[in-house]
Amino acid sequence: MQRQSILVAASGALLLLAASVADAGAGSGGTDDPLAVLKRIYVLPTPYFDAFHDREERPKFYTRRIHEQALRMEACFHERFKMEHLDYDYIVPGQDYNLSNLKITLVSRSGEEAAAKVTFASMGEGHEVTHTLRRVAGHWLIDDSAFASGGSLFESLSRPCTPARPQ
Repeated sequence: MQRQSILVAASGALLLLAASVADAGAGSGGTDDPLAVLKRIYVLPTPYFDAFHDREERPKFYTRRIHEQALRMEACFHERFKMEHLDYDYIVPGQDYNLSNLKITLVSRSGEEAAAKVTFASMGEGHEVTHTLRRVAGHWLIDDSAFASGGSLFESLSRPCTPARPQ
C-alpha cells in the first residue's frame, strides 16, 4: 500500500510539473507576441535554419509571398545548379557561424505589422538583421529580412532566374 501511495504521489508530481511546463511554453510567445517567431529561429548556438530551408517548415515562419518566391528560386537553383535548396538565407550571414550575445528587440508595432531587430556576434563579428513581421491568421510571420550591410530577402528571392548556359 505504501509503495502505491508513493507511485501515485510521484505520478501526480510529474503531471503537475508537465502542466507547469506546458503553461510556461504557451504563455512565453503566444500568437500576440511578434517576437515569438524569431525566438523560435534564433536559438544559441545554432539557429533553426530549417525555418527557411525546409519547404514544410517555411510556412510556419514566413509569409506566403516569401514562401512562394523561395519555391520559385529553389526551382531555378535546381535547374541551374542541380541544388535542392537555396544556398543563402537571411538568418545569419555566411556559412560559418557561432552565435553569441544574441538580442531580439521589438522596434515597432502597428496593428498587424511589426519590425524587430536581431543582433548577435558570430565568428568574432557583430551582425544585425531587421525583420519585418506580419500577423496572418493570428500568427506572426516574417515578411522580409534585411542585413544591416544591405539587401533584403524579398529582393534576393525576386531576382529573375537566368537559365543555365548550354555547355
